[in-house]
Amino acid sequence: MMIDTPKELSAALHKTGGEVAVTQSLYWHYLEVLPPRVMGSNFFVFQEGDGEKLQFTKRGDQYYCHLLGDYLVTEDWKLHAAVGRRELNQPFKLLFVFTDDETCDVPDEFREFIGKEFVSVSAIAAAMNVTFRI
Repeated sequence: MMIDTPKELSAALHKTGGEVAVTQSLYWHYLEVLPPRVMGSNFFVFQEGDGEKLQFTKRGDQYYCHLLGDYLVTEDWKLHAAVGRRELNQPFKLLFVFTDDETCDVPDEFREFIGKEFVSVSAIAAAMNVTFRI
């Protein structure tokens, strides 16, 4: 199934550590909405502010997207986290976690996850026993 909307894309990328097939129109939507952060002959990297860092690739007449990094917030807006990876073949690393109160502390129960690697955003959420907003 090819992904055709930004919301569907975010949901699919959080479930997988791999590539997601996207429609040509979604590929061009992201290419034209903002200047790419990086661009090559068959790929570009899209990121708006601190949001999802996405790499789009064109192979023949097929279009794909990979998640390189994201700033995550739990469903209740109380926990914030960032994940990233340098290369598509690498796992995601949890870069930081903090609470949404005046202290912005790292909750003790999540300290052990900082710096660890995971195959997907869903795997991070499962290990931490939280649900991130999509």
